[in-house]
Amino acid sequence: MDVHQTMRNGHLSWLIVLVATLGCAKWSSAPTGELPGLPLPKLAPDSVVLDVGFVRIGPQQKGFADRFWPEVDEQALDNQLRRRLEANGIRGGIVGIVLPDAIQQILDREPQGAQIGVPSVVRPGREIEVHSQRLYSRAGDPGKILIRSKPVAKLAALTRDEDGKISGRSLEQAQLHFMVKSHPQGNGNVKLEFTPVIEYGQPRSRYAVQRGVWAVDNTSRSTKTYDSLKIEVVLTPGQSLVLTGTTEPKGLGRQFFAAEPGERPASLVLLVRLQQTQLDNSFEQEPEVEPIATISD
Repeated sequence: MDVHQTMRNGHLSWLIVLVATLGCAKWSSAPTGELPGLPLPKLAPDSVVLDVGFVRIGPQQKGFADRFWPEVDEQALDNQLRRRLEANGIRGGIVGIVLPDAIQQILDREPQGAQIGVPSVVRPGREIEVHSQRLYSRAGDPGKILIRSKPVAKLAALTRDEDGKISGRSLEQAQLHFMVKSHPQGNGNVKLEFTPVIEYGQPRSRYAVQRGVWAVDNTSRSTKTYDSLKIEVVLTPGQSLVLTGTTEPKGLGRQFFAAEPGERPASLVLLVRLQQTQLDNSFEQEPEVEPIATISD
């Protein structure tokens, strides 16, 4: 499966850096402000750094859900939101600095030679794949977590409301992503918003302002935004939001979290960890320190 991040020039302010597999970045200790081998740039006062990981769960991972969900705080999401998400095939919650054993065991099996900052090489036929990204955002600016690099030729985008009514239609050349916004709280915590979005159809030209100049944007496409399924959480540094599909795939959850179709169906688990935020009262009392270029193992 090919998972990566894209941005439109002039429209998204997130700088996205593709990093290696999570085998070396186990997320089992408190964040230090910098991962080995990947220096953090000098950040704006309202900047937020997120680590994003996709874990592919193959059919050989029997009993994964039974081992995974007891270690996830699903109560961190609003009750009504959880019901809406479940009705549409999505399940989520928050985990702490130490990841659930069911996920950590998968990360431990990743190649030990993987290094932060070096793109991963996936062998053909692998059942488990781990991909990660680092996102740098500014307060309130929208960014994308792209689910797949290639559009789906035809996708049935169906949703179920609270009354059980199903609605939706088939979308051509559909590209799925989560729109993400960060809102630093000033105390080290960050409120994050995750909204499912599907772009579809052929690109169309429109005029847009880019860096103060009117220009023709040839990348714009029709968009379907699912605001009723927007997820809002407050994370402290080191915590992660976990999103995946329900045990029985259905609705949007099936479209977002089912891995590429094949003889052996698999699912995706999305983890988004708050790595760092600059908008913290403690920064006002500490001198600014330039980031270290590298950290030895």
